[in-house]
Amino acid sequence: MSTRYSRLLQLLLSCWLLVLADTARSQTIRQPDSTFRTQARRYAPPYAAAYRPDGSCLVLGPQTHVADLRVGNLVCLRPDGSVDAAFQRQLGELQASTEYVAFPPRLLAYPDGRVLVLGINGLVISGNRRIAAAGVRLLASGRPDSSFVVAARPPDWPQVLAVALQADGSILLGGLSSTGTALIRLGPDGQRDTSFAPRFSKSNGSVQVNALAVQPDGRILVGGSFESPDQGLVRLLPDGSPDPSFQAGLAKGQSVQALALRPDGRVVVAGVATLQLQGRVGGIQQLLADGQADPDFQAPAAYGIAQFQGADRLQLQPDGGLLVVPTQPAGAPLLRLLPDGRPDTGFQLPVRLSLTVQQLAAGSGPPLLAGVYNHQPGPQGPLLRLQPSGLPDDQFHPQLVQAGRVEAQQLLPDGRVALVGEFDLLDGVRAGNLGCLLPTGLPDTAFARRSPFLAGSPSLLALQPGGGLLIGGSFRVGTSSRGALVRVGLDGQLDTTRFARFSADDYLSALAAQPDGRVLLGGNLAQKLSRSWFCRLLPSGDSDWSFGLDAGLSTRLEEARQVLPLPDGKILLVGRKMYRVQNSGWQDTSFDPVEVNTMANFLARYTLVLPDGRILVCGQVPRHASHTSSRASIARLLPTGRLDSTFQDNLYPVFFPRSLYAQPDGRLLAGGGFAANYSAGLVAVVRLREDGGFDGSGPDLPGSGNVFSIGSDAQGRILLAGDFDSNAGLAKPLLGLARLPAGGVVTARARPLAGPVALQCYPNPARNSFGATWAQVPRRLQLLNLLGQPVRELPVTAGATGGDWSLRGLAAGLYVVRADFDTGPAVNCRLMIEP
Repeated sequence: MSTRYSRLLQLLLSCWLLVLADTARSQTIRQPDSTFRTQARRYAPPYAAAYRPDGSCLVLGPQTHVADLRVGNLVCLRPDGSVDAAFQRQLGELQASTEYVAFPPRLLAYPDGRVLVLGINGLVISGNRRIAAAGVRLLASGRPDSSFVVAARPPDWPQVLAVALQADGSILLGGLSSTGTALIRLGPDGQRDTSFAPRFSKSNGSVQVNALAVQPDGRILVGGSFESPDQGLVRLLPDGSPDPSFQAGLAKGQSVQALALRPDGRVVVAGVATLQLQGRVGGIQQLLADGQADPDFQAPAAYGIAQFQGADRLQLQPDGGLLVVPTQPAGAPLLRLLPDGRPDTGFQLPVRLSLTVQQLAAGSGPPLLAGVYNHQPGPQGPLLRLQPSGLPDDQFHPQLVQAGRVEAQQLLPDGRVALVGEFDLLDGVRAGNLGCLLPTGLPDTAFARRSPFLAGSPSLLALQPGGGLLIGGSFRVGTSSRGALVRVGLDGQLDTTRFARFSADDYLSALAAQPDGRVLLGGNLAQKLSRSWFCRLLPSGDSDWSFGLDAGLSTRLEEARQVLPLPDGKILLVGRKMYRVQNSGWQDTSFDPVEVNTMANFLARYTLVLPDGRILVCGQVPRHASHTSSRASIARLLPTGRLDSTFQDNLYPVFFPRSLYAQPDGRLLAGGGFAANYSAGLVAVVRLREDGGFDGSGPDLPGSGNVFSIGSDAQGRILLAGDFDSNAGLAKPLLGLARLPAGGVVTARARPLAGPVALQCYPNPARNSFGATWAQVPRRLQLLNLLGQPVRELPVTAGATGGDWSLRGLAAGLYVVRADFDTGPAVNCRLMIEP
């Protein structure tokens, strides 16, 4: 039996023992506060977009919603920007895995309205029926085409970067390959055509096909990074063999990033600005049908498309003009060329776009730009449609969003809560990665009007007594060179004094304010200021030279993870080791966390100091004092630094915490993420007893995603922040933010709730049998183990509002009841089975 499965069995056994030892305690469940409805949302930059023959547009990306409508990762937009509800009903909800950002899912629209979706890391369609595949084809109605499914990507396939359709319905797939198989062909049914086997080679490194174009006579133009059959650009005959009549003549070492085929056979070739083709230098060039350079094409030489940027940055327009999204020179968002290559001076693109353009929608339709919203003046969102003149089309505003990523929160003296992370909106209010909630939980619009846009990843917050709100991380202020650390007033206004002097080229990984207003820093910025992993600033923002670490101590820390001022004036420093120092920076040798500092792979993701001086550390931490190589997810240290053996968590390797919150009743809330192989169907937050044991009282938030920060508001209500997406049985989904009742207060339930609860299990814990009720009859009900594997099918009676099932034959432990519905997402409920 593998170590991983042994540990999982230990976890199940531990859960069983804890339930057995705690049967006197009534089961409790924590539900989210239904009066809190503020969502943290970020715009979702598409992976691909394509027009269909009827003028509608398909968008494939990380979005989960268009405005407040849940759509999944593929949405069909009507010409006016509204969602095609009929298409979405037929499709269900598509989820595309995006583990490798360099190889996003691809999209191909057929001339007859059908759609091909490819995802090298897998696609899942839920709703009308559940389909898991690497490639699916949809009918024009949106319904999956049962005659075409690529169940899994074979290992000899390329990592797909380019897709093209042949006249007979065959599909060409090009991409990255270490074996030379950079281009393959699928038949109309999705099966591999092994008779088509062109070989590409390169003297060093993998070969790569970046762009494909199919000529009317069936010959295939292939552009990429390869040396054979020809350098960077080759034309193949329909059978895959090289066409000897086409010689492009790229210089050695050159590669092609994009192609555009004209109706007369001429081909536009795009690459880096230094692309050398038949003695000519320029990133956008044109060849005649035989491969010779077109002497009449006069594109500016300075423009080009950098390597690995994809083929979606070059588009041929119906009038023969070209749209180009150049990566060179920097700052040129979009270029329109006339048919002869000269810039179109009548194309009046706004000087400042609200979008960093990454690609163009394929197909015939108005220019549709896709990219990253950058908070410049102009329309909001990741899609921008242009008029023929180049001006934005103000009638097209689809709001493609996903859950925001809220990294940190800070309670302010007046009861408001400041937030930072990666989010563009707080319930429709522009946020720019920095926002503030009123005590009611609604966005503070006055703060939003004054606060700066922080481009990047601000992730740290600290309240400076008598000063303002300190923000740290890896970011820049708007388009300026400032960043890494800034201070804003409690009204959101940027402080332009000494706290505005830091460079966006640096980063901050630890931040805290001391009671006297001095500021503790950790990370790359601290190293630049003091040549140490940690340093301190005066309240004014100037360096405080009265604080200094011994060079040896800084070296042993290896990095900066967290810095915590302690009530007695000492300071706890956390890196790859942990030390406590005096207020001057000198090491406090009475603090000796020997188990932590002798663990080779110690990694602290979050540290919390309790009122009694004990210290909770979560991450990769030691489990036993005598075996410092064994791992736990959370450890508790005594005030002396030694490991507290009375605290034992059993979360590893299923749950990896990143934040901790101590409740008034002594219990702990831990937020973080579930292991990739654990399909919990729940937002990653668990409740622990004071000794570290699992507490099955919740919270139960069906959905997915991580919790990065747990705090409380002025009324003691608990605020969860992260990148989660939870329906939680509420009318409005929880995106990035959720509020729970006051800390330490739970509601005991011995029977199911009345009212429209999506799924409620009782009794919980259960022994020989259990029951469940629901507001909508599930299509399927299953009992899953901790690995997300079905262990029992639970029959459902048509039209029933609930049911009862036997649990005989099942081992004691923690399970998940999963309900799949004909419409809407699946819902999960944790169930503890007693012996």
